[in-house]
Amino acid sequence: MKTLHELFEDGLKDMYNAEKQLIKALPKMVKMAKNSRLKQGFENHLRETESHAQRVEMACATLGIKPSGMVCRAMKGLIEEGSEWMEEDAEPEVMDASLIAAAQRVEHYEIAGYGCVRTYAQLLGNEKAARLLQQTLDEEGKTDKLLTDLAAAYMGFGVFLANTAFAFKQWRDDALGTQGWRTRRHLPETDLVFATAIFFRAKNLNPDDRRSCLKSHLAKEFDRALRDLDAREADIERI
Repeated sequence: MKTLHELFEDGLKDMYNAEKQLIKALPKMVKMAKNSRLKQGFENHLRETESHAQRVEMACATLGIKPSGMVCRAMKGLIEEGSEWMEEDAEPEVMDASLIAAAQRVEHYEIAGYGCVRTYAQLLGNEKAARLLQQTLDEEGKTDKLLTDLAAAYMGFGVFLANTAFAFKQWRDDALGTQGWRTRRHLPETDLVFATAIFFRAKNLNPDDRRSCLKSHLAKEFDRALRDLDAREADIERI
C-alpha cells in the first residue's frame, strides 16, 4: 500500500466485510435480548446494516472495484467476544447490559472506520462516496446514542453516562474532517444520587454496595435520600 487511493480502497473493503459479519451476528443478538426496546433496536439496526453494506458497494462502484476480498479481523474479534458473553448464564438484565456493551464496541469501531474512509473520499475529491459514507456515519452515531440511552434509562444500572447526555458531533477544518464527543448537558450530582437511592429501594438492594463507591459528601446525600424514601414507603411500593 503506497497511496491514499489504495488506503481508501482497503478501508472500504474492510468496512464491507465488517458489515457482512455484523449482518450474520445481529439475529442472535435479537434472540438473546430480553428488553423489548433493545430487541427492536437490534432488529432495526439489522435492516440499517444491510443498507450500510449496500452503500459501501456503491462507494466501491465509484472506484470501479469490488468490495469483497478482505476479512475485517477487528470485527471478527469483537463478535467473538460478544458471543462468549452470550454463552454466560446471566440474569436477563445483565445479559441485556452485556449485549449493549458488545454492540457499542462494534458501533465505536464502525464510527472510527467510517470516519476515516469518509475523510479519504473527501481528500480524494470523491464527493459521491463521501456523501454515502457520511450518511452511514450519521446513522452509526444515532445507533450508539440509542444504546447509551437504553443502558442509562432502561436497564436500571445507572451505568456510564447516566448523568450526562452526549451528542456525536462532526466538524471540519481546512484540511480534514474530524469527529468526536461533546457534552450537551448533565444532571446535578444530588439528583443522580437520589435517583440511585430510588433504584436501590425499588429493587431491594443493599445500599452498602453503592455507598462504598461514593465520595464522602455524596454518601451523605445518598443516606439522606434513603431516609426520605423510607418515609414514603407507599410511593416506593408503586414503583
